[in-house]
Amino acid sequence: MKFSKIFLGWFTITITYLLSFIVYTTIFYHITLTHYTDYHPPVLRFFTAVLFITIPYIVGGLYCRKTCNTNCKKYAFWISFVPVLGERIIIYFISAKLLSITLGKYVSIFNVKAIMKFIENNTLPHFNWIYVICGIISIFICMYTSCVAKNKFKLE
Repeated sequence: MKFSKIFLGWFTITITYLLSFIVYTTIFYHITLTHYTDYHPPVLRFFTAVLFITIPYIVGGLYCRKTCNTNCKKYAFWISFVPVLGERIIIYFISAKLLSITLGKYVSIFNVKAIMKFIENNTLPHFNWIYVICGIISIFICMYTSCVAKNKFKLE
């Protein structure tokens, strides 16, 4: 297991996540800023979360399937674990800073309820506790896509 392959896996997941985010912002702002006013925010949040939980990690699993010869589960775990954890931590800390700027006073990073409420209401509507916990599902999606699919579609 080479670090360069793991790094490229992280890069692949991150680029796919950013492309998914661009698609999300385009669709979300088109829906909310046009004349279409009956857009059901809970449904939109659900589909957004599903988009961010599945698509980047399916692509990461396909990358693992393509590049990994042995020990797919371990390889897919490390390729998916770091982006899952990193995304949630980065969003949390950036939003904590934005909340401090918005309120005009320092907000402790340990004020989890206020920061999570700020994130969900102001920055990313899909980012809530369910989304944070579903990061585990993303890891399993990557592992499944890389290992099970490799054994099932092996060409000889």
